[in-house]
Amino acid sequence: MRYEHRRLRRARLDAKLTAAEVARRAGVQLGHWKGLEAGVYVPNAGTLAKIASATGKAIGFFYVKQPGPKQQGRQSVVAL
Repeated sequence: MRYEHRRLRRARLDAKLTAAEVARRAGVQLGHWKGLEAGVYVPNAGTLAKIASATGKAIGFFYVKQPGPKQQGRQSVVAL
């Protein structure tokens, strides 16, 4: 699983909140929030928990599954 910053905007829009409202509810400065949405900054676990709470999403919403070698069409190589 990897963090996906694009999910921040999706969560905000789903919650019908402005950037300023999410920033206030999550306890971050508006400029920092904009940097988070743009992928300039990565939130720490505490901030992400506050964002999740502010937007009504589970923390897992902000992560995407990374495809494994077989899912990417490559074969796995096992060293003996």
